[in-house]
Amino acid sequence: MGVDDNFMEESSWETGLALWQSPPEAIGFQWEFVREVVEGRFSEALRRLKHKVVERILEGSVSSFEEDGDELEHCFLASVVLLRMFQRDNICGPSLTEDELAGLEANTRFEPKDDELDVDGEIFGRSVRHTNLLLAIRRVLVENERKLSQRFWSATLWSARAGRTHQDVLTGPSPTLKSEVQGAYTSALKSSETRKNPILGGLVHIEMALASNSFLDSSTNEKHLKFAMDTLHTKIELSGALGVRTKWQKEAKANLVAQVLQEGEEIERNLSIPTQCKRPRNIPLEDTDVLGFTKLSTDQKPDNERTTPTVMDHFLLSAKAESVAANLPSGQLTTEEIRPYLNRVLDGCEESTPPLVLGKVLLFRTRGELGKGRYAERSMKQVEELVDYYKQGNPIDDCGRLIGLEASGYPAMWKLQKEFAILLGTIGLVKAASEIFEGLGLWDEVIDCQRLMGNEQRARVLIEKRLDEEGERPWLLAAMGEVTRDEKWYVKAWEVSKGRYAKAMRLLGRLLISKNENQRAVSALEDALKINFLYPDAWFLLAHAAQKCGDIEKYASSLTTAVQLDGSNAEAWNNLGSAQLQLGKPQAAVTALQQAAKLRRESWRVWENLLLASIAANAVRQMIQAMDALQEIRGREGVSAEGISAAIVEIERLGESGEDDDGRQTADLARRLLNVLGRASALVSTEPAVWNAYARLHELGGDHGMVLENRKKEMRSVLARASQNYASDLQLFEIVARAAMNLGYSAIREGSEDAKLSALLQVNSIVTASETNFADTDYFRDLKKVADQLSATEDS
Repeated sequence: MGVDDNFMEESSWETGLALWQSPPEAIGFQWEFVREVVEGRFSEALRRLKHKVVERILEGSVSSFEEDGDELEHCFLASVVLLRMFQRDNICGPSLTEDELAGLEANTRFEPKDDELDVDGEIFGRSVRHTNLLLAIRRVLVENERKLSQRFWSATLWSARAGRTHQDVLTGPSPTLKSEVQGAYTSALKSSETRKNPILGGLVHIEMALASNSFLDSSTNEKHLKFAMDTLHTKIELSGALGVRTKWQKEAKANLVAQVLQEGEEIERNLSIPTQCKRPRNIPLEDTDVLGFTKLSTDQKPDNERTTPTVMDHFLLSAKAESVAANLPSGQLTTEEIRPYLNRVLDGCEESTPPLVLGKVLLFRTRGELGKGRYAERSMKQVEELVDYYKQGNPIDDCGRLIGLEASGYPAMWKLQKEFAILLGTIGLVKAASEIFEGLGLWDEVIDCQRLMGNEQRARVLIEKRLDEEGERPWLLAAMGEVTRDEKWYVKAWEVSKGRYAKAMRLLGRLLISKNENQRAVSALEDALKINFLYPDAWFLLAHAAQKCGDIEKYASSLTTAVQLDGSNAEAWNNLGSAQLQLGKPQAAVTALQQAAKLRRESWRVWENLLLASIAANAVRQMIQAMDALQEIRGREGVSAEGISAAIVEIERLGESGEDDDGRQTADLARRLLNVLGRASALVSTEPAVWNAYARLHELGGDHGMVLENRKKEMRSVLARASQNYASDLQLFEIVARAAMNLGYSAIREGSEDAKLSALLQVNSIVTASETNFADTDYFRDLKKVADQLSATEDS
């Protein structure tokens, strides 16, 4: 199982081990060892090492290894093999054979304590097997990383992979493991070996990107995906192509497609997958209408597009799909953006496709098809196929599954089984789903299933039975709290865990909010978040409770953390904008609400909040954007007189500055506002603010004729709204007087006799009607002056 001979001949055995590749001919102890493990012969590889070294690792006694000599090397090599054995047994399959287990169990002298692998209140999946291996691996590769890295450059890489595997079998993200894993990957990327080998460098960047996704770190994910593409001289981008999705579709429609483009000099060397390694089956869609894929009708491609993606291209495509899924809100638009990356892998599925990448892509496709009736049968069969794939094959023929395991992002088997159970639940097979959840020890999901079946009491019986058998475990006590809705169980779970089981406090906080005990909820949630802050939903709940308590500072800071962890939560962004506005930070509110609007473009409430914040911040461009969206969504109800007035004031201010940049900006903003006014006038022809804004925009352009026309419309609109009531209502009179004065001055500037006469008649009629009640007001006196000026200019 090798890449080209020169590639491995020029590389160190550590590079071969890191890439899980070996040359056709292995010369020397290390290369022979690499070849054995890469070919799946783990037991043989371990027997090649010193028996006492392996025994001491499995006993958990590693502190006494010498820093030089064979012992340290054998310790390092044995730990890598044990890590791959644990991964094969719990992630990709096939499970460890009896012979492999016999060799391990003969040497194992310890079992980890129940909470020894728990981190930051996150517990490992109850169905994870051979946890003693993971603990032994951690004691060597993670706890002794510094000692090992002084001699082996790849020690930091394997330390990162061990930490990543630990995270993969936990129930949630761990801040401690985030720091550990990202730190180790950063060190590995600084190695000269990683820098000089583009395949290795690209692979490690992809691993770092996917690991960062596990820890809700979207910025690091995007950064290292870009680094990976740069390192591999590859660019992946979306384009358009015509195609059909149904069997009877005659006219091809535009579809998104993913293109793999060569950027710069091509990297000839690449990873290879053993030809005998089987891949999971792609279940076809059996439907009379829908194809189940996109059949493109055009074959036009850029000159630098790769016809056949390489192994590394497949890793990049899968990682890109995961990045989109992690950083955008779930929904049909996100599914459509992910689809092109999946299609590119599935279209080019051949010997260059890593088995686990194909499995991950098929899993992504299934997630996108959830809830769609015609896809239900395929979805169920596809996930069932992936679960069965784990059990199929043998360690030798299917050793290629481990190539790029960390770069595939393939889930642990218990998480895949969880997805299968969720799928069964969505199609109505709730009992079957509940049985799988019970086997996995996922009690929250068991409770949900039993509630759906109207049999919540059975969930309580099951949990009580487990408590009798296993004793007071925090997760079981918290599950009792979920069944009984009694807070004492959450408190007990917290106490039994010695204040480490953060989930108990998160659940208690949610219960207290439902009881409107918000101050206590704040305390419970803060206790949980001190242990593990990587839960955006808990920050959102904390923000809600803080707002109810009147603590706006905490409300805003909690929402800030929530959106930093999960930038796809539109409601959190919207609430953050509202909080910033309450704190007197309108520009920060605009920034937050723009993010909310990107994620929830159809929500008029978000756009209305953005308009209010923009007015407060004098952000005219955002005012216009919000008004345009509101009119499109709400029609006549979306026309905002306040927004139009604020926008024109700000445009006038920019126009008066005299700066060249402001002048260009004024012209652009005026054009955009005219578009908004055009739609507004068509929707509500009697809104005075629309005609007032039109007139003022034309004033900026010096078109006095158009100014006068719009002042006339403004006057008619004001009178239509005020009727005859302005003669007795001071507030209405002031509005009418302002419009009449605007009309009079516009007529004087326009200069024609007809315009001045018409304006004079209008002003005089208002003067006559209002003189009895408002003759002693400033507005009346100013209006009388305008009438006098009109008379004077007409006489002259």
